[in-house]
Amino acid sequence: MPRKARLIAVGYPHYVTQRGNNRQQIFLNDRDRENYVALLQEHSKECLCSVYAYCLMENHVHLVLFPKRKYSLAKMMQKISLRYTQYFNNKYRKTGRLWECRFHSAIVDPAEYLWAVCRYAERNPCRQRIVVKAQDYPWSSARFRYSDEHNKYVKQFLKTFEGQQKYAEYLNEYDNPDDVQKIRKSAISSLPIGSDEFIISIERITGISLKRRPRGRPPKKITE
Repeated sequence: MPRKARLIAVGYPHYVTQRGNNRQQIFLNDRDRENYVALLQEHSKECLCSVYAYCLMENHVHLVLFPKRKYSLAKMMQKISLRYTQYFNNKYRKTGRLWECRFHSAIVDPAEYLWAVCRYAERNPCRQRIVVKAQDYPWSSARFRYSDEHNKYVKQFLKTFEGQQKYAEYLNEYDNPDDVQKIRKSAISSLPIGSDEFIISIERITGISLKRRPRGRPPKKITE
């Protein structure tokens, strides 16, 4: 059975997650994380795909990306995945697959959910109880929301948006359970993150039906 085509909308933010194969660790030390951030910086420019947020965990990554061309997002992720796998396997003398088969992606409503999705990505270390405040985690974009600190990679590629100071305050508010649930479900199903009206607008743009269907068998028709 052919796999489902990835849903991409040029000019809209996309929430992207990618895990290690069988949930294996993909970052064993800070040098590994530095390498991934460098690849993110390099290929975001090359593939015309802006980075709004990122968070590197032990066995997965969270990204909020803004593709400027139809091919931008898939090409960028393909290049990063391939090159990081080559780096990792060569360094640790391993062979075979490092990542899951495909990364997950979901189009984000920029007006209603961009901040919520960026916060969801950057607060992952808080939900995992690694840090109390998001900006204290060294391997996410959150730390750069609160200060002028930057490294040679982030300065060049991390996209900032309007209301940066307000977002920094919003970042460490308690997670909204409804937002968290919606983002998680949409990420798994690859459905857009937004209102029903937003999903309808994406259907018009892409020409693809995105109706949510209940799981399981359809109900039997009752005949009299």
